[in-house]
Amino acid sequence: MAAGLRTIFHISKRGIHGLRSEYTNPKFAGIFGALMNRGQGKEGVRDGPNAIREAGLFQQLSDCGITAKDYGDVAIEAVASDDPWKKVKYCRTVGNGCKMIAGKMDMIIKDQGVPVMLGGDHATAIGSILGHAQAIRDVRKQHVGTTSPICVLWVDAHADINTPLTTYTGNLHGCPVSFLLHETMNCIPHGMPGMEWVRPCLTADRIAYIGLRALDPDEYYLLEKLNVTYFHMRDVDKLGVQQCVERALHAINPRGDLPLHLSYDIDALDPNEAASTGTPVMGGLTLREGLQIVEHVHQSGQLSAMDLVEVNPELGTPYQRAKTMEAAIAIISGALGKPRQGVPPKPGFVLPIPEALAKDS
Repeated sequence: MAAGLRTIFHISKRGIHGLRSEYTNPKFAGIFGALMNRGQGKEGVRDGPNAIREAGLFQQLSDCGITAKDYGDVAIEAVASDDPWKKVKYCRTVGNGCKMIAGKMDMIIKDQGVPVMLGGDHATAIGSILGHAQAIRDVRKQHVGTTSPICVLWVDAHADINTPLTTYTGNLHGCPVSFLLHETMNCIPHGMPGMEWVRPCLTADRIAYIGLRALDPDEYYLLEKLNVTYFHMRDVDKLGVQQCVERALHAINPRGDLPLHLSYDIDALDPNEAASTGTPVMGGLTLREGLQIVEHVHQSGQLSAMDLVEVNPELGTPYQRAKTMEAAIAIISGALGKPRQGVPPKPGFVLPIPEALAKDS
C-alpha cells in the first residue's frame, strides 16, 4: 500500500467563474478508510476501503500525477449492547464512528489536504460532512449558525434523507442528510444514543442530488417541501448529465465561493457498471456519465472533500467485483484530476531516438 506523498502536478485552483479560494484544491489528496458497516445490514461494506486500495488506487493516482497520502483507516468497532433505539439500528455505533470520522476530516483539511473518505456505508457522511464543515468554520473563524460553510453534491440512486421516524428499515445509511440539514432538525428525536453530538451544518439550498431513482414517499415530500435541487435519472436522460451537473453546482454555489463536498455513492452507477454494492438500482448512470460529473466538479475548482461509499467486495462475481473496484478508482481519480484523454508528458520530456541517429545529429 502506498503511503507517501507523490509530487507531480496538482488540481487547478481556478473555478469556472475564475474565482480562487485558499480553502479549495490544496496540495494533496488525504485518503482514508471509514470502516463502517452498521449503517446497513451487509457486513462486507466494511472491507470496501482496502479493496479499493488493493485494486490499485494509489498506483493510478501516481501514474496520472496526482499527489496522495494515505491516512490509514478509522476503525469503527461495534458498541456493546447497541440495541435498536425505537426502530433505528446501531445508532450508538454509527454515532461514535461518525464522530471519529469528523475528527479525521478536520485533521486532513488542517494539513492543507483534500480529504477523500473511502466507505463504508453512506451513514459515514454524517461524520465526513460535519467534520468538513467544522474545519472550514475553524479556518474561516466562523461561528456555528444557520449559514452553510460548505455546499454538497450528492450523487446517488437514493436521497438518504429519511428521518429516524420515517425510515422503513431502521438503517441509518438511508438517513444521513436529515441529520445534516437545519430544516429537518425538528424531525430528529432528542436523546438518540450516540448522536447527541450531531448538529446540522447545511441549509437545504446548499445540497443538490444527481442520479436519483429510488425515492421513498417521505423523501419525495421533503425534497419538494424544502425546494432541494435534484436531478433524477429521467432528468439526466432529458437534459444530459453535463447540464445536470452545471445546474446543480450553480444552484448550491452560485458565486463559486463555497468549498464543495462531493458525496458519491457507487450505486449511483448502473449495476452493469458497479454491481458490488448493497442496494443496486437498475437504470443508473453509465460510467461515462459518472465520470463527466466528477470531471466537471474538478474543473470547477471548488472540490474541497470527497466521499466514495457503499463498495462491498463480498457481493457479486469476481468479474463484477473487479469492475466495481475499477469504476470506484476511476471516479476518485477523475474527481482529483485524472484526464480521460491520457496523461501529458512531464516538463522537459524528450522523445527518445535510436542511438545511431543521435550520434549522426
